[in-house]
Amino acid sequence: MKEIEPKLKKIATDTIRAVSRKIDPHRRHNTFEVRIFSHAKIFGYDFMLDEDLKPWLIEVNASPSLSTTTYADRKLKMSVMESLFAIVVPPEWFDENSKHGTNLSK
Repeated sequence: MKEIEPKLKKIATDTIRAVSRKIDPHRRHNTFEVRIFSHAKIFGYDFMLDEDLKPWLIEVNASPSLSTTTYADRKLKMSVMESLFAIVVPPEWFDENSKHGTNLSK
């Protein structure tokens, strides 16, 4: 399964690049740089694997559901949300003496 993950990441990266001007219309042409945004967006990717384990993109959801129906579904979606917060919330906001809004560490 480790050989599948890079293929999934490439497909996801290619789709974001294809629509990046719609997502961020001020992006400079022919660059794909990491920038700090004032918001975050989660996209839901649906893939199918064929008998040779080749991934096929079925659809990309701009507003994926975060509701859960099974324990595995809940575990996966909680992991996604934890990863998102780790990316967009600076670690210093969790410091005990943080001056950033509500003290999140209590």
